[in-house]
Amino acid sequence: MNGLVYSPGMSPIPSSDMPTGWAPQVKVLSHDSVGEFVTHCGWNSVLEGVRTGVPMVAWPQYAEQRLNKIMMVEEMKVALPMDESESGKVAAVEVAKRVRQLMESEEGKVVREMQQAWAKLLRGGRPP
Repeated sequence: MNGLVYSPGMSPIPSSDMPTGWAPQVKVLSHDSVGEFVTHCGWNSVLEGVRTGVPMVAWPQYAEQRLNKIMMVEEMKVALPMDESESGKVAAVEVAKRVRQLMESEEGKVVREMQQAWAKLLRGGRPP
């Protein structure tokens, strides 16, 4: 396995193909092809998602991210929550369900509209 990065259940990935730095997240989120953002709810990611007007699926991992999720979902209404099992795990089918829900449902439409309103506010518009 010399020169390869490997995780159980994955095909070996040549180390030359591994990312070595951070992506310019605001630039990525600002691209027209981005329809939504599955985020861990870190504060910088929340601000970048709101700034760019990209609707989000909130999937906190630890610490203050769980509080950020509450604010995003219940207060600002700019995200749908990711549902976890009692053991704290999220199944792939749940991820697909939330992504589809954000893009296609009436609830997702409300989130998309609120996200646009918040982005407009940040550009000097009126609060939602």
